Amino acid sequence: MTRWSLLFSGMLLLVSLAIPVNTLAAGSLQKQIDAIPSGGTLVLDAGVYKESLILTKPMTIEGSAGTIISSCTEEDPVITINGEKVTIKNLQVESCSEAEGAAAIVVKGKEHTLENLSITAVQFGIKLDEAMATTISQVEINGQGNKNGIDLWKASDNLY
Repeated sequence: MTRWSLLFSGMLLLVSLAIPVNTLAAGSLQKQIDAIPSGGTLVLDAGVYKESLILTKPMTIEGSAGTIISSCTEEDPVITINGEKVTIKNLQVESCSEAEGAAAIVVKGKEHTLENLSITAVQFGIKLDEAMATTISQVEINGQGNKNGIDLWKASDNLY
């Protein structure tokens, strides 16, 4: 090898090591959630998780600084919460769906907690649909349209 090709190969190696690679595979987060025992906690590393999530049993999903859950599907919210006693906290949630009535987070059931969230949505930020005794605290919602930050439908005894 010539000196220039060695130099080029070395620089190429350095550049490839300096570029961060997102290794979060599609669907991997939902599989981890499904494996959590009832009442368990999943602490997420910083990174971008590009998928829609469904949470249906008592559990806590806790992000670290820089944890983003993002989805652009027209059919599903970024996070759907159903059942009882689900807690999500310390997350950035991003929905870019422009479908009529789309929400970043849909909450059904009772006794859920949404804490320290930053939500960006084109349509609705949070939809409480027949949700009861849900606590929402330290939540920032940034909308890109003229929809509700928090939309209520047959919801009662919730705390904001």
